[in-house]
Amino acid sequence: MPETSLETVPTIPLETHEVPKDQIPGVEKPPETLKEEKDPFKLDRQKFADRITTLLEEKKFFFDRDEFDKQIADESRRYLTLRGMMMPDEKDRLPYDRFFKAPMPQKDSEKQKAVNLAFRRQTLAHYYLDMHTNLPLAEVWEFNTDSENGQMYAIMAAYQEGSGIGFLSKSEDARKLDERHAQLAVKAIRELAHQEKEIKPELAEVLEKRPPYQDYEGFLRNVTDILDKQVNGAGEFYSEDKKPLHQILGERTGIVDFRGKTLQLVRQLQPVIEKAQEGIHLVHGDLAPNNLFLGDGIKAAPLMFLDFEWAGISGNQILAEVYDFGNLRARAWNNEAFRNALDTEMIDSYKVEDREETGRAIVALGILRSHMSLAGFFENYPPEKSSQPVQAERREVTEKDIGRAWEIASELKI
Repeated sequence: MPETSLETVPTIPLETHEVPKDQIPGVEKPPETLKEEKDPFKLDRQKFADRITTLLEEKKFFFDRDEFDKQIADESRRYLTLRGMMMPDEKDRLPYDRFFKAPMPQKDSEKQKAVNLAFRRQTLAHYYLDMHTNLPLAEVWEFNTDSENGQMYAIMAAYQEGSGIGFLSKSEDARKLDERHAQLAVKAIRELAHQEKEIKPELAEVLEKRPPYQDYEGFLRNVTDILDKQVNGAGEFYSEDKKPLHQILGERTGIVDFRGKTLQLVRQLQPVIEKAQEGIHLVHGDLAPNNLFLGDGIKAAPLMFLDFEWAGISGNQILAEVYDFGNLRARAWNNEAFRNALDTEMIDSYKVEDREETGRAIVALGILRSHMSLAGFFENYPPEKSSQPVQAERREVTEKDIGRAWEIASELKI
């Protein structure tokens, strides 16, 4: 047997063996993964979602979770809006159909302030009108508009269309408005503008106070600004060199000295306007077909106003009505019968009170201001938008109707 077989193998524990460095297999270190920075905005949205979930659980408000998540993920969305069932405390009662709304976190701090203010305004205005007027609205059940007291939110009765039309969410839905709706809209506009109850400071503080509906001077300045607005023009009037709106409207309507005649009409109605400079009057601020709800008269009123986000306060009844009447009329551009019915209803509603001149002043000024204001936007659309058939038709109808202001005013005896 060879001598080498008699050598003893060392019994040194394995872990104490030293291995030559050149025999150690190379192991590449994995690259250090950078910690993913969490988006502060997404964190805010998630915290908001958690707070709302807890709140709705406490309220026993059952909702569509998929719709909830979809809205939370939409970074451009301002409000969370949910329709759901709210369980009553009494066991023998059926669940209530409810609508929930809350302002959502925004990326920009200034936008956040604006969203919170708008929510506060619309909620307080809606609640005031629900409690103190006969204006048909969905009932407000509970709300919080002070962020210092916790999450801001509102819970209202859900709108029930029954056999009615419901929401007018699409532009073509405005064609569903008829003479009956015109009568109800005029009645609601007048109800909104005439307030006798004291408006609490917390509401008055947040309401809009826009010059067009404050007094005659503010209205005149606003109309002048609209006339002098610099626009590119649309269609055959397009030019990279801007020109005043009144120049284009004069050519479109065939009215010579359009600017002068417009201001002359406003000044002609100054005595009528100033006579109405007293009291407290509320303004919807954004009245349009898509801010109307048409019920069946059984489960819900046949016509209700929605969304008081731009609600305002005025010291002049005529100008308050001019603002809302004109906005609704001009935005119902694809329903001529409804527009004409609005004119007739407003004039007739004052005629039975032996105040026809007031009704005519409201219609004439409403058409003049709102139709010109919209024209100022249409004439500044980029060519690729203004050339679209629906936009061209909307612009033509809106601008053509401006001349009706002088027709209505021509029968005034001032």
